Amino acid sequence: MIKKTGESGNPNSKNDAYVKIEPSEKSIIKIESSLFDLFGEKMAEEVKEVLNEYNVKKASVTVIDRNALDFVLQARVEDALRKAMGEKDEV
Repeated sequence: MIKKTGESGNPNSKNDAYVKIEPSEKSIIKIESSLFDLFGEKMAEEVKEVLNEYNVKKASVTVIDRNALDFVLQARVEDALRKAMGEKDEV
């Protein structure tokens, strides 16, 4: 369950992604990417996949993609999601 806003990444870093996850009454995925026409649908599927792994049905997810590889995007979504769920950062 999403308890608060969780963020991961830097929106200005090259070859990276910034992800913000917030509580919401419905599922919303917003993606900003220069490659959206080519990979936007794939990026949305990757976000949904991580949300499903954590059984999250309702969340507002914002992704700012700066040409990140898929594993980077998945890691950013998972990190932001853990923060939004109130999990402590692992050391």
